[in-house]
Amino acid sequence: NSKLKKMQAKGVVRFFLVALTVVCLYQYLLIVPTNNVESDASKYATEMAAKDGKWNTHYSRFLDSMCTEKVFSIPLIKEFTYCELKKSQLAMGLDLKGGMSVLLQVDLKDFLKSMAAKSQDPAFLKSLEDASEAQKTQQADYITLFSNAWKANSGGRSLASIFARNESLKGRVNFDTPDAEVLKVIREDANKTVSETYNRLKTRIDKLGVVQPNVSLDAARDLINVELPGIDNPERARDMLTRGAVLEFWETYRLADEGIMKGFQDADARLKALASGDTTQTSPGDTSAQSAEGPLLNANMLQLNGGVQSGETALLGYAAKNKIAAINAYLSRPDIKALFPADAVFFWSQKGQKAFEGGDAIAGKYELYAIKKQRGRDEAPLDGSVVTNATEQPDPRTGEVTVSLQMNNVGARKWAEITTKAAAEKNREIAIVLDNEVVSAPRVINPIEGGSSQITGNFTIEEAQDLSKILEVGKLPAGTRIVQESQVGPSLGADNISKSLITMILSVIMLGIFMIAYYARGGVVAVVALIANLFFIIGALASIGTVLTLPGIAGIVLTLAAAVDASVIIYERIREELRAGMETNKAITTGFTRSLPPILDANFTTLLTAFVLMYFGLGPIKGFGTVLLVGIICSLFTAILVARLITEWMVERGTHMTYSRPWSERWLVGANYDWIGKRRYAYMVSGAIIAIGMVSFFLRGFELGVDFKGGYSFNVQFEQPMEIDNLRNSLGQVFGSTPIVKAVSTQNTYNITTSYRINEQGPTVTDDVTAKLHEGLTKAGMTTDLASFKNTSSTGTHIISSSQVGPTVADDISASSFKAGAWALTLIFLYLLVRFSRWQFSLGAVLALFHDVLITLTFFTLLHGIVPFSLEIDQAIIACILTVIGFSVNDTVIVYDRIREYIKTFAGRPKEEVFNKAINTTLTRTLITSGTVIAVVLMLFLFGGSAIRGFSFGILIGMIFGTYSSVFVASALVVDLTKEKVLSGKEEVAKETAPAAAATEPKAKKAIVK
Repeated sequence: NSKLKKMQAKGVVRFFLVALTVVCLYQYLLIVPTNNVESDASKYATEMAAKDGKWNTHYSRFLDSMCTEKVFSIPLIKEFTYCELKKSQLAMGLDLKGGMSVLLQVDLKDFLKSMAAKSQDPAFLKSLEDASEAQKTQQADYITLFSNAWKANSGGRSLASIFARNESLKGRVNFDTPDAEVLKVIREDANKTVSETYNRLKTRIDKLGVVQPNVSLDAARDLINVELPGIDNPERARDMLTRGAVLEFWETYRLADEGIMKGFQDADARLKALASGDTTQTSPGDTSAQSAEGPLLNANMLQLNGGVQSGETALLGYAAKNKIAAINAYLSRPDIKALFPADAVFFWSQKGQKAFEGGDAIAGKYELYAIKKQRGRDEAPLDGSVVTNATEQPDPRTGEVTVSLQMNNVGARKWAEITTKAAAEKNREIAIVLDNEVVSAPRVINPIEGGSSQITGNFTIEEAQDLSKILEVGKLPAGTRIVQESQVGPSLGADNISKSLITMILSVIMLGIFMIAYYARGGVVAVVALIANLFFIIGALASIGTVLTLPGIAGIVLTLAAAVDASVIIYERIREELRAGMETNKAITTGFTRSLPPILDANFTTLLTAFVLMYFGLGPIKGFGTVLLVGIICSLFTAILVARLITEWMVERGTHMTYSRPWSERWLVGANYDWIGKRRYAYMVSGAIIAIGMVSFFLRGFELGVDFKGGYSFNVQFEQPMEIDNLRNSLGQVFGSTPIVKAVSTQNTYNITTSYRINEQGPTVTDDVTAKLHEGLTKAGMTTDLASFKNTSSTGTHIISSSQVGPTVADDISASSFKAGAWALTLIFLYLLVRFSRWQFSLGAVLALFHDVLITLTFFTLLHGIVPFSLEIDQAIIACILTVIGFSVNDTVIVYDRIREYIKTFAGRPKEEVFNKAINTTLTRTLITSGTVIAVVLMLFLFGGSAIRGFSFGILIGMIFGTYSSVFVASALVVDLTKEKVLSGKEEVAKETAPAAAATEPKAKKAIVK
């Protein structure tokens, strides 16, 4: 039975190993064709940039044109377009690739005004203003803040007195509805609005031509995070992201209408003639150059709709997504526009055509419509503000899914006029347009009166639900405002990538050399497991769509060290069993088995930290938490299971496994130091350092980054060295207050931070601040023009990266950071309490972690402005502190686990003796596990680049003092918190459960046997 279970366990492990390997190989396979397309794009951009210098623009346009092209296929499985390939890749964050990141706050203030039917009630308006102000400093959602403000301003009136007048809320809110119910209704509709705003933004971003954008929603805080790699027009991006959704109803043209079909034919003929060099064909009536196919009308460009006889349809034609930009360019030419009716405007469908609606020839292609503008007016005859309700439901007679909508009285009258006219004109279609995209163009069969109507269009249930939400957006407006923005130049991103790869390679080489040098053949197995771990981590991150950032790469490096730590714990236990005289094969089995509890305990606390980072973090920090989580899971899988499979495979083939070299076999074996007896000296040292830190905090404080205080931060690279005092004085004159200016480690690069106009909002504020910065630097002697200065790809004096954090998100980050730290410590305390069943262990560990955090922060307050790298307290440093908490507790848990064993083994001995024995027998693994992490972090510090130097410095200090605190604080505090002088435990311990390390204590073992 034992052998059968072992075989079954091996089978399960092998299955998961094969499955994970196949998934990762699939992910890596897709990299090759993706790189081929991007290589072609780079060559094309380089060629075109020689003419106008716009490399990024041409690169993005090339890739956008390839988005829907089939570029790779796996026989009998799937064909891939470029965009499908790119979505399967591990996306690079802005700090690695360059681009723009924006954090948007969904503004529910206008939403509440709309819900209140534009009420001008003074108490209501005052409550909205108070809620907006409170949002800057409080973490509650906007609806809760508004509710609190209403209670303070309303004089006892109910919320129903404001919201019951809205026609769209009839049946859900009346004048007798209690406040709690009104708030529930409002919150439900607010959540819908936030969700729909998020969905609409994702659609808009596709129109920017950005390759592999990343858009995520933090629904709890109504925040939308947008990352746009390689964006070269920040002004356009800001406008697209903050412009409100516009829902409109338009009359349409048909293909058979005068001037439409002939307009396309004449346009095609004219474009063909011009392409051939013939400039004589200028008359719209001259069709001598017409042929079956031209530049506009052909199977690869625009296909006119031939499915309806004589063109009696508003659907004019079809085109692939990557051809739309070229077709629009043709149709927007003045000479081509003149061929069509003056009031015709072309719009494309929101989605591509379904395969079953026209065959493979038009599957996935977008539909072209022409709406009819009223002469002298740009406004639509009817807009979304009149819609009061929209629901999806199947038609009871036909079963077809329809969308029913209800309009207010004004909309009902206008809708009746429009539909009466459309029905009379051979049942003409009405185009429903959202943000200049046609979401539906239903045919009007009969005039629609009363404001209630149904829309059909071969909808699925999901599509009908989406359309009903879109229609309701017209009455539930929610704008967005930028609360945080950052830009990173491509050159800085490339520099970060190269330094990160160097760090990762050096870390793997260093760890591999040490493991083989110290653990012999066991080290070889550990190196194979380490390489497999890296293979699985990157493949797994790509398969779940993770965006890899600079902190994320640091997380991968740290988890490699964690994988080595697990191997060290296992191998040290095997060595103990071998020294006790156990046969090699049995020692291997025992070592792997008995090492499992401390490994799981140590890594589970890091997993808790990763979950906290993922929950409380924003943007890159959330990504760092994801990388840490995946990395720890992969590390445990490879170090515990894969390494064991390899070891057993080698043993079965007759390989004699060795786990030490002659020089490393007895290192620190039999150590007998009185650690606990020195604890009071350690208390004094720690207390002195923390006291110095407290004094420094009150005298110098911390160097807070814009994440915590709000403001604009620019990293400017100069062509020549600049005097910092000159920069400060010149910038102080234009900003009205002296900004913070400091040198960055990169040559001739300075960081400039200012709070100028940070409380103002609007799409042009950032550009105005940048212009002021340029003005101040010009006063200081800079000669670069504004356009080149703003261009992050420029080669002269220019901004290489920038960030903007509003006061709202700064306060949110501050509060979230404290919450994250508190939750991490609380969860670790509770876990250790359950695991070790003694509150003294939990409290001792948490106090030791608190000690590590305080000492780490002491160095940040003491050294900022003194060391030649930034020690700003920002989101990355908070992630650093939490990482220190997660990794520092590892050593503590290893020592605690051995103490727990020895409490049973050496029952009746003085507690100081038991604790010293436990610390001494785990000293080797403590030093090696901590040493490998410290060495890896040192690599990050030395070679990771300036962008991550403060982060790696914090972890380095935290890990050094974390190792120290595991012995002199965590263990020592348990001794002082335990009142008993002699620890009690089970007097008898089975031979197979007694730690082999006791063999190094002959007298103790003899006493136990006796």
